[in-house]
Amino acid sequence: MSHNSYELFFITEPALAPENLTALQDRIGSILTANNGEVEGIDDWGVRRLAYQINRLDEGRYMLVNFKCEPATLAELKKQLGYMQDVVRFMLIRKGD
Repeated sequence: MSHNSYELFFITEPALAPENLTALQDRIGSILTANNGEVEGIDDWGVRRLAYQINRLDEGRYMLVNFKCEPATLAELKKQLGYMQDVVRFMLIRKGD
């Protein structure tokens, strides 16, 4: 199967401790590598004001992960992200070729 390029955009609580943020990034990376995916880069956009309140939060830490994986891996990633309490919202986007 071919690997497609994707972006994972997610928001965490703004007060998330640095070690918890690192653990979250490692967990996402390990889910991808365990399913033959490859993390190309992780960007921390910092804490920003949310457009609307989510779970009583006015701000959130915005993160962007660029990765490659097989389309079948996305289902597992979505499932695992749903279980992560530190992830307030997430969005997966397939990048155009």
